[in-house]
Amino acid sequence: MQLYDAAHGYTELARRPGLSQWDRRHDPVETLWSVQGDKQGDFLVLPDGRADLILYFQVREDGRCVGIVPMVVGPSSVAHSVDVLPGHGWLGVRFRPGRLSSLGDVSDIADARLVSDAAKARVPALADVPIEAPSMGRLISLFQGIVSSLDGKAPPSEVEVALDRLHLAGGRITAAGLSQVVDVGPRRLHRLFARYVGLSPKTYAEVIRLQWAVRLRRRGLSLAATALEAGYADQAHMTRAFRARAGVTPARMPDVALGWMPFT
Repeated sequence: MQLYDAAHGYTELARRPGLSQWDRRHDPVETLWSVQGDKQGDFLVLPDGRADLILYFQVREDGRCVGIVPMVVGPSSVAHSVDVLPGHGWLGVRFRPGRLSSLGDVSDIADARLVSDAAKARVPALADVPIEAPSMGRLISLFQGIVSSLDGKAPPSEVEVALDRLHLAGGRITAAGLSQVVDVGPRRLHRLFARYVGLSPKTYAEVIRLQWAVRLRRRGLSLAATALEAGYADQAHMTRAFRARAGVTPARMPDVALGWMPFT
């Protein structure tokens, strides 16, 4: 989940400090992020195929965080907008794709948002979230403790290998081609992705390709060059893909904040 944009209070606070490069790669937590609204508006959230645990709250003038509501946001395949108001905040943990064992079988929460009791039912550790916290720093500390208690079990090796290949290819690989590379039948690979990633291999590849295209545009590539480099058949194909996944055309993409993603 990636919120528009850094100028409106989006911050990636840390990828857990003190971890080696190997440990970071195998840590289920991709990053800790926060948003504190500095003005009112509807802001675009691009799909990224990740799942997040989120705390929504309001910040009083004395810095106290009140009305804290836990949320579970499933892996996203399409964009949506978020209504941001001054004094409202979000604190979230984004999980790496496939590292969602603490959420159980995620095939039923793609593009879903579970709030309050529904979130606690899905992740019982969220029952320890307080209604109020004396400060943002204290809330971050409490949230990190809750997240650290979750099960970060790795998915089957076939899923990890498939995810690596998808990212290395920038999404430019078909589901059939991925099945051959991983040496897993298409139906089994689809079932594994649904269970551990929440999206099908085809959908996840389309999300990665969209993210890669946004980055290429940010580097200054033309629309035609972006379509070619990102693996779309042509510019019209890319435009249709953007409309389907992001709700906007690539020519009208706002300056969204893009979180970390392992492209080469």
